[in-house]
Amino acid sequence: MFLLDLTRKALEELESPTYSVSSALMKALRIATALNDSFNLFWLEFETLSLNQEASIERTQGKFKSAFPAHLFKEYAARNSLEYVDERRATSVDILPLSVSELEADLKTWEERLNSLVTPTNLHPVDLYFVDKDNSQAGLIAITAIEERRKMLLRIKNRLHSYLRDIEQLLSSREVIAKGEPSESERVVLFTNLVAAFNDAELKELCFQLNEMEYDNLAGNTKNERVISLIQFFERRQTTGKLIDHLKIARPNRYWTL
Repeated sequence: MFLLDLTRKALEELESPTYSVSSALMKALRIATALNDSFNLFWLEFETLSLNQEASIERTQGKFKSAFPAHLFKEYAARNSLEYVDERRATSVDILPLSVSELEADLKTWEERLNSLVTPTNLHPVDLYFVDKDNSQAGLIAITAIEERRKMLLRIKNRLHSYLRDIEQLLSSREVIAKGEPSESERVVLFTNLVAAFNDAELKELCFQLNEMEYDNLAGNTKNERVISLIQFFERRQTTGKLIDHLKIARPNRYWTL
């Protein structure tokens, strides 16, 4: 119940007009840590780092290297790096390799700089012209920088929101854990791997092979929602083990249990 409340609080923060991405990120890290969710902890911790912090990046990668088979670690590390860079792309620079908290601080600095560009009214007309011209140019630079940083934070916010929304659905739909059924953390591992390892067509084929239900009949409009419905289907019947056994054969290079 605590994790569900924390998840909802983080979602409320992100949906507030005065939200702080760094605050929601810290809550997401607490949630992923409590769930022992290494898959999402990996990218969440990367969001707290700047690419200039080479020692911190090496420590973070080293911490997670033992959590995955070698081939999966390379896959996740490459994906994390690519998504980190994509989130921080800009038009004025290639990328802005700052942590979330650094991006927020940098945005605030540019906003303050823009607000400080006030042209005095008691200047000589010639001086007024040049000061006003300089302020206009500086203002355009500041506005561009502000817009770019807001877009970066929005991309990170949307990724965070998607993760937290999935966790909320998983936790709020969780019935009493039956004996032999997966724990909350195992459930997150199962969900994360199903989403990552199967596209819609492959999930449809998986349901056909399991011969238990039609994929199109699963509740939900998105792949993530249908994956949750698929997990719930087996949990209600206390046959999650059958699903996991099949997945181990279909995708033997993935972790399906903790």
